[in-house]
Amino acid sequence: MATTREINDLPAIVFPHSYLAQSSITAILSFFGPLTVFQPWFMEKPEIFSEGETVSLIKVVNPPADLKPGEQFGGILSEYRNWIRANPDKAYTSFLQVSQAGLDNGETMWDIRKAIRSGQERESVSPEDSCFKWHLILHLAREVQEQREDADRLLRLLKKKDSPLKGIVEGEAPENLFHDLPQFGAEPMVQDSDLEQIYEAWFSLFGCYLKDHELLVTTSPQVVKHVWELWQEYGWEGKDSAQLTVTINVPDLSLYELKDIAGIKEEMFGAEKLLELRKSIREISRAPRQSFLLLRELSEKKLFPKEKMEHSLKLTIKYMQSKSSPRPSPKNKLLSYFSGKTIALVEGEES
Repeated sequence: MATTREINDLPAIVFPHSYLAQSSITAILSFFGPLTVFQPWFMEKPEIFSEGETVSLIKVVNPPADLKPGEQFGGILSEYRNWIRANPDKAYTSFLQVSQAGLDNGETMWDIRKAIRSGQERESVSPEDSCFKWHLILHLAREVQEQREDADRLLRLLKKKDSPLKGIVEGEAPENLFHDLPQFGAEPMVQDSDLEQIYEAWFSLFGCYLKDHELLVTTSPQVVKHVWELWQEYGWEGKDSAQLTVTINVPDLSLYELKDIAGIKEEMFGAEKLLELRKSIREISRAPRQSFLLLRELSEKKLFPKEKMEHSLKLTIKYMQSKSSPRPSPKNKLLSYFSGKTIALVEGEES
């Protein structure tokens, strides 16, 4: 009989998100957990992170105290948020042009906003500037992500509504005007070069907490695609990288209450094959090829009852095996962050 600890002991770190909607968090907890979420200083925690049931499921961690930006950060962040909400079409790109070179600590909010509007670049970057920049990038990434999720929720609601012509025109009413529109989440949220800045900020603020081998989990197909392409191009020299990736379908528990998830997992994942599945994921860094061989074998079996798969998630798991001599590249520092890490993508039915 599996213990609660065995069922829920598949720890993962949410990457590179500092924020996720409750539905995304519960989807990840359908299979992984406990979760660690890294958040920059001055970022408000979602309500789900403060609920009593999350004590053993979700841990929120801030950067070390010596990487905390000065008191002026909160005012500048507030000023900037107001501006990007009024200029959503150009705010993100303009900001990243400025942040590539940093911002001077002595500048006023007006100077920073002016620089962002014009897209002008700066020259010097002190350690304090870098810390400020990393925090601002992650706060901005959350802002963009929340806007995307709000748009997705609105589109889902519109798709569920009847056609406005129903009951007005004779015969069969036309289909909902929004029926064929893809969800916004299917489109890239930012440019790949912007993603690299987000990675840099995330690892710079939280890398000191990471062990050599970690399981990073994301809900962004763009992130996994981008990281894997970078790794294959610059970090991987072998021909069999496809052996270190697998896709598995598991039940989606995101429709359940958070307080019930641990118990449901204990009941559902107690079978020997499912314990073997989870153990194989934990063993990836120690024996990658053997683990993925077993994972592919298990993925082809009927692991869950049909009624449990009415709502399912697709897990895509990839491993960036360490190489002693990666291809020389300006991206070597960025790639070194991912060396030896496992990254997992959690996608729902509408992804």
